[in-house]
Amino acid sequence: MIDEIEIIIPTNGFENKRVINDNGLNVEFYHSGGHTGCSSYAYFSEEKVLFSGDLIAAGFWPFISDPTEDFEGWISSFEHMLNLDIKAVIPGHGPVVGKEYIKEQLAFMKNLRKNVLKVISEEKGPEEIELPEYENEPAEAWQIPRALDFLFKYYSNDKK
Repeated sequence: MIDEIEIIIPTNGFENKRVINDNGLNVEFYHSGGHTGCSSYAYFSEEKVLFSGDLIAAGFWPFISDPTEDFEGWISSFEHMLNLDIKAVIPGHGPVVGKEYIKEQLAFMKNLRKNVLKVISEEKGPEEIELPEYENEPAEAWQIPRALDFLFKYYSNDKK
């Protein structure tokens, strides 16, 4: 069966934004980075529906620590999403949510960033970072310490 697989290399791509209009259906694609270096999302403007990919995992602790992650890009993605006229968000994981969920995620991430920067300015270690309130527990116990260590290193390298 493996011999029957045909590898097709994409011939069309985009760097930041691409809009496709086909018979009145308008789709805006945004490459944002964030959760991973290749994070992207799609917005159907007529339907007011956002497909967020893994930038949003509704009902889950966010996976913060991918080696290609850009936490500031993730925050910027949420800020851009909030400027869109959205009725529904189809997340990469979890149930359909609304725009309010993006606001909650953004607030959590900004508070987390603030707490990380505070610890760094006080010349303390990642274990001293205060975790902002968050409604969902991580799926695995290692997620929080790994996320805090990742963010400590991320912001210690002057990526602001």
